[in-house]
Amino acid sequence: EEKEDEDYLRSIFEACPVLTGRSCSHGIIMTDCRKLSEKYYGDTMYLKERIYDRFEQIIKSYEEVGITYRFLDIDDRYAPLLEEYPGWMGYHKALDDYCAQNGITENEPTALFIIGGDDVIPMPKIENPAAEAYTSESQEMTIDADVLYAFSGNYIKISHTDRLSRNTFLQNLGKPRFHVGRLPLERGMMNTLFETAIRKY
Repeated sequence: EEKEDEDYLRSIFEACPVLTGRSCSHGIIMTDCRKLSEKYYGDTMYLKERIYDRFEQIIKSYEEVGITYRFLDIDDRYAPLLEEYPGWMGYHKALDDYCAQNGITENEPTALFIIGGDDVIPMPKIENPAAEAYTSESQEMTIDADVLYAFSGNYIKISHTDRLSRNTFLQNLGKPRFHVGRLPLERGMMNTLFETAIRKY
């Protein structure tokens, strides 16, 4: 089992452009424009479209310097999945659907950049492997793990529970589909304007 874990971690290292020195000039920006609009303006109609259009402009500007990104807005199209699967699992299912529709596989890992914290795109949770070593009731039983978004649902076997066993995850070894990063932002309402923040980031 330890050997399998080592092989799995090595496969992640070999696929990661940051660790190997390779560049990653293409990928996906994923967010929920409706929730961003609520955070910045308390509005979910006109300003949601404004935020969406701004991301499209940013992606177009990337193309001028050879960086190709797609924009995935978790909007009303994915409502049935978000209703069927609680929390982060619905968002993971939406990402799976998007990848299937656009031919994105683990054969050529790309970047996934998530905009927003847990109140925009929920963070996946894995059982905390250190929790068993503590008796304190305050010990966190789960840890946030955006790495789950790196893998297809075929590997992590999503079910109707909001936490994933670490052992279950590691036993279903597979190649990562994405190198995942996240701009978490603050929880709740933002104290800055979206245009100001996006230029800064």
